[in-house]
Amino acid sequence: MAKDNPLRAALCTSMECVQAGARDASVAVRPAKGGVEFVVTNAAGQVKLVHKAAFNSAGQVGSTDLATAGAAVIAAIEKPTVAAPAPKAAPRARTASLRKLPRGKLVAHR
Repeated sequence: MAKDNPLRAALCTSMECVQAGARDASVAVRPAKGGVEFVVTNAAGQVKLVHKAAFNSAGQVGSTDLATAGAAVIAAIEKPTVAAPAPKAAPRARTASLRKLPRGKLVAHR
């Protein structure tokens, strides 16, 4: 990102930005259809966030959209990386029969 970028200024005010060395996350901004796309990746290269912001009539990202994107980027950097979701368990076999009981038959005693 360019040095005069308002998103960079907001992020580097809230967090420590480094040019070299160990990094917790990287933020990339790239053009997308009708706007821009913010992508946050962790140190291992896993994507933590993809956020899209549309251009306004002046061909720029609006201030509220920029603030929303900045908050989303900071939240993505700070939250821990989520492991892949566990596979769903197979449905359990039914243990009770769903057939109706005949009328008048005693079912239980107290």
